[in-house]
Order: sequence, then C-alpha cells, then structure tokens
Amino acid sequence: MPPQKGFAYNATPLLCTFNPFIVPRPVDWPEQIRLTGHWVLETPQHYTPPLRVLEFMRWNEEEGMGTPIYFGYGKVPLFSTKVRTRKPEEKRKRQKRQRKQENESKEKENAKDNTKKKRNRKN
Repeated sequence: MPPQKGFAYNATPLLCTFNPFIVPRPVDWPEQIRLTGHWVLETPQHYTPPLRVLEFMRWNEEEGMGTPIYFGYGKVPLFSTKVRTRKPEEKRKRQKRQRKQENESKEKENAKDNTKKKRNRKN
C-alpha cells in the first residue's frame, strides 16, 4: 500500500493487534505504532457467560450456524487528543449560547407582545 497522506499521527503509542506476517508493517508508520500479533485471553476457570450469550450460542448451534467469530476494528486515533476532548466542550458551549440567544429572542418577542396588548387596552 502506498504511503498515506494526511493521516494525523501524534506521539500516542498505538498497538496494532494483527500479525505482521499476514499484514506487513507499512514503511511510513512512525515508531510509536507497534504490531503485536493477536492477543488471546485465558478464560477464567469459574466463568459463566450471561444468559443472553448462552441463548445466542445455543441458537447458533440449533440453526447450524457454527461458532461465531468476532472481528473488531477498535478505535483508531486519527486526530490529536486535544481535538477529540475539545470538540464536545465546544459543542456544549455553542449549544448553551444558542439556547441563551433563543431565550433572549423569546423574551424580546414577549415584551413586544405585552407592549402591544397594553396599547390595545388603552385604546
């Protein structure tokens, strides 16, 4: 795959859990991106899956679907953490300003309506 332009790397370490023999490490990746191969967690000895999981597995077996396999893509940090954490805060502030402006507009409209009503009562 040719080097990708515009991919925003930062100094955050990133672990890629795929096998480098299957997908070779791209030459343009910085050092903080590491290929680790897949991870296997040991199942605890006394683990019992939730009832819904057991029902799903039983249904899969009854339908002849076989064992389910999960392929997860996880999260890819394409932007700096500052951008990701700043955006929700900016959105909240923007929404708060909009609500304030809407309330002020409604108050002005109500004041105008009240003034008109008072004038009509006097006439």
